[in-house]
Amino acid sequence: REMAFVKQAYNFLFSR
Repeated sequence: REMAFVKQAYNFLFSR
């Protein structure tokens, strides 16, 4: 599972 990738992208998009 690419949980790390998803988490990074999610954080990057929702951490503006």
